[in-house]
Parts: sequence; C-alpha cells; structure tokens
Amino acid sequence: MTHEALRIPPSAASFRDRLAKEAGRVEEDATYASKSHYNDAAFWNRLHLWLGGAATVLAVASGATALTGTVPELAAMVSFLSAGFTAVLTFQKPGERASSHKLAGAGYAEVRRRARQLREIDAFGTAQDDQLRQALDEIGALKDRLDKESPVGSSRAFQDARKGIEQGEASHVVDRREG
Repeated sequence: MTHEALRIPPSAASFRDRLAKEAGRVEEDATYASKSHYNDAAFWNRLHLWLGGAATVLAVASGATALTGTVPELAAMVSFLSAGFTAVLTFQKPGERASSHKLAGAGYAEVRRRARQLREIDAFGTAQDDQLRQALDEIGALKDRLDKESPVGSSRAFQDARKGIEQGEASHVVDRREG
C-alpha cells in the first residue's frame, strides 16, 4: 500500500481535532520527561549536599585529629575517608548533574505548557490551520532538541514520575475542579 493510499483528506474540523490530539501526545510526553528530570535533579542535588557535607566534616575532623597528635591512625583513616568523598564529588559531579536535569525539566515543562496552550486555546481560536501546524512543528522541534541534548534520566526517576502523575501531581487544581 502506498503512502498516498493511506492519506485521508482532512476537513478543517478534523484537522483541528487531530492537531489537538497530537498536541496532547506531545504534552503527555513532556509531562513525563519534565517530572522525571526534576526527580533526577532532586536526587543529584541531595547526593551533592550529602557528599559535600560529609567530605567537609571529615576534613575538619581529620585536621583536628592530626593537630592533637594523639591517634595518628585515626587522623589518617578520617583523612582517607574525606579524600574518598571528595574524589566521588569530583568524579561524579552531582551538582552539575543536578543542574543539567533541572534545565532539562524546565525545558520539557515549557514544551508541556506550549502544547497545552495550543491544544486548549489556539486550536479553537481564529488562527489559520497552517499557523497552527507551524506552532506544532516548533513545539515538536523544541522537544526533539531536548530529547537529543538532555542527560539520560534514570528509570527510578521515571517510575517515580509515573507514580506521581498517576496520583495527580502533574495536574492543575483548576483542571480538577472542571472535572
């Protein structure tokens, strides 16, 4: 079957219906991606604070223990622990990872908002069909760029996002009131 045989000529109403459905799909994808990235950002931020705090406390304890000079083995052990935490901070760069995921989450949130506005407002306004199609293409291009440039999210963050979304965390109060 050729591509032309599958093509159904759209009417103006069915074009807008299909456009709204496609915008809804993009919105749904962006909702999951945004929430997943925000979840990953929170994880990496907590890890950054925990590792940095532990490295700092151990470095201070190591210095204090070394100054007393009473238990050099303890000072050495605490110093090695501090160095280990610092090495993990340096290698894993949790602060940078948190920032990258937060930026990706914000980017997907923008895609979600723009797709929702296209679906809920613009598709029912006075814009011409070609303008609506162009707006959808621009939103899709932004999502494609984010898909390519964003850090890979964890499956744990995605599962947490799915659970939260299913529990209504991603819905707006105004939408819940409308039923």
